[in-house]
Amino acid sequence: DEPSSNGDGRIAKTQRDHFNSFVRAKLSKWKILEHACIEAVSVFGKMSQEQQSLYQHELLMIDEVQDLSPAVLSFILCLTRSDFDCKKILVAGDSLQTVNRSGFEWVNFRNQTFECLHKTVLWLSQQQLDDLSNVVKSDDMTLETLRTPWRNAPKITQFNDLMRKSFGDYYSAKFPDYEVESKPPSDKSRYRDEHAKITFCICPEQEDFEKVIKNLQQIESEIVATSNVAVLTPYEHLEPLLSEFRSFPMYTGESVKGLEFDGIVVAQPYELLSDEAASAVGLGSSGSAKVVETRIKKWFESEASESQKLKDLFVSLYENIRTRMNVVFSRPKFSLLVLLRNKLGHGLIEHENLEDSLRNTQSFDLPNPELLQPTWLEDLDIQILHASDVSESDLINALYLPEEIGD
Repeated sequence: DEPSSNGDGRIAKTQRDHFNSFVRAKLSKWKILEHACIEAVSVFGKMSQEQQSLYQHELLMIDEVQDLSPAVLSFILCLTRSDFDCKKILVAGDSLQTVNRSGFEWVNFRNQTFECLHKTVLWLSQQQLDDLSNVVKSDDMTLETLRTPWRNAPKITQFNDLMRKSFGDYYSAKFPDYEVESKPPSDKSRYRDEHAKITFCICPEQEDFEKVIKNLQQIESEIVATSNVAVLTPYEHLEPLLSEFRSFPMYTGESVKGLEFDGIVVAQPYELLSDEAASAVGLGSSGSAKVVETRIKKWFESEASESQKLKDLFVSLYENIRTRMNVVFSRPKFSLLVLLRNKLGHGLIEHENLEDSLRNTQSFDLPNPELLQPTWLEDLDIQILHASDVSESDLINALYLPEEIGD
């Protein structure tokens, strides 16, 4: 019964031996999706035309393309019939809702898919390859931007817009945003504004947060009697605690893609494990180095190549937090309850886990929409609760919908 660590974050020898054995015996046989797709392209090319016809399609519709890789799209494209009509291929996505750590840029994605096609789909005729290449590389490709909000009540949409646009101000980081103005919301979403509610609950300490979670578990059956509500969090570290709900399903920023709800509870937005943050910017893990305020400011102020490299890695992580929250905040149609450790407008904050230092978390930026719209709290009728005196009736009011209003 050797302990799982040596007290300094290092894995004990027994556990390390078990892990190495697992990697050699099991993990070596696994394939990532991209590898499997490249192999599948080769296997498909060796099939007879009759066999291939069983897998080919005439109509292709892809959603969430920002979370695909060029290898996956190349495989899907090679399954089109030889006489396909490019007008029967529809690709949809949102670069500001990617959960990929490397981000998403449409032009780069098209170029990389073009290269992948020419390196992997070697069994096609030149004409077929050219036709497929034109799907992703053609200069006259029709690109349409959806401008009418259909899902969210206008208050929810405006809230998400302000949170997204103000994220990054703390470090003066500039992120891309939607390049077109939205059209007026649909009649259905305008109707939802009559019942829309946005509530913050400030939970400074872990015990405050857990108290609110327990209170929510006491009222969840009453809430779901008239509406469907989910608990969302951007990353995975809160899953053990949040999975204890009986009626509220729990999702991360990644697993919630494509879903929508009458209301959501957002647990600790903008927060991730400190070790995960350090690893993402190349500082190692297990507490060997931390992403601290002084380091971040140095990266942004220095022109040294090493600082610029670390800054780029940090900005990539920073932007991933922003796009995940854009996913999360766009899920509810009516009600939004946000559980925060601190008020908005803070920079980097370290949250210490007294039971396990490897579970310490960080938030780099709690955006402050007041910089963009000073009266935003009043304009959107946002309620502020505090965990120290929040009641079950307060939480019911934040999430409850009358009968026949929710979907």
